[in-house]
Amino acid sequence: MEDRQSLSLPLLPGTSAAVTPTSPNQSPSLSNHAVAVRLLLVAFIGITSLWANHEASKGFDITILNNAKGSPAGQRFDLFYVSNDEATRLVLNASNFVENLIYPSQTFPKKKVKSVHLTLSLRDLPSNVAVEHLDGGVDFVVYLSPSIFNDRNVNHAMSAAILRGMSRVWLWNGEGYAPPSLLAGMVEHITASAGFVEKKYSGGVVTTLMACDPMWWKDKDPTEVAIFLEYQERQQKGFIQRLNQGLKSRWQDRTVEDAVGVPGERQCDSFNSSGIKV
Repeated sequence: MEDRQSLSLPLLPGTSAAVTPTSPNQSPSLSNHAVAVRLLLVAFIGITSLWANHEASKGFDITILNNAKGSPAGQRFDLFYVSNDEATRLVLNASNFVENLIYPSQTFPKKKVKSVHLTLSLRDLPSNVAVEHLDGGVDFVVYLSPSIFNDRNVNHAMSAAILRGMSRVWLWNGEGYAPPSLLAGMVEHITASAGFVEKKYSGGVVTTLMACDPMWWKDKDPTEVAIFLEYQERQQKGFIQRLNQGLKSRWQDRTVEDAVGVPGERQCDSFNSSGIKV
């Protein structure tokens, strides 16, 4: 079963309401009622037009695919997420959150996204979600693992997985050369910002393993990278947005330094002496 919804909707034509003069035999109350009805109609059309503009501004198509139709997970996906358009709504909500976070204004050029294919995979994936860039880099497939339906809170797991997927869709990737651990850490930071991490980086003191080094973004656990990102964001508001913009160009080791504004050694001196809880 395939559910395809285009978000590039045409604008609705405007209408004007002409109020005819009250005839001698027409009561004022009937005339006022007619005017009120027409005003409500105009308001409804205006609101609908605004909604259409909002949807059109998203500018990408959404396709929902179920590659596990015969399985229990596939049947539940169809019932709870496809038949009622819930999957499409989750994609839109996640996309809106990510866009507002990393592209807060027009001064931050936005990545072009033409289409997103949300696909329930036939077999379990190593994680709940995976993202594939199709030819041209503007079309994306967000794969969902059927194992999501084994979670005690399926809706929470599904929402978090789609948010992670849409984060990968919207983040620049240094022309394909950014360290995977950095991108994964940025995804975790966005996920935590949306409230999908129950205990946001708390529970103990910094360990030797966690101590920052000048290339703290390289070959680290995504949660550890997210801790460093969160720290830098608190130190310099807008750091995440600047880092994402830096990833628009081909990745270089100084990309992070340029976003922070100080060398890696000084970044770590500040972090290691902060006593931050992790």
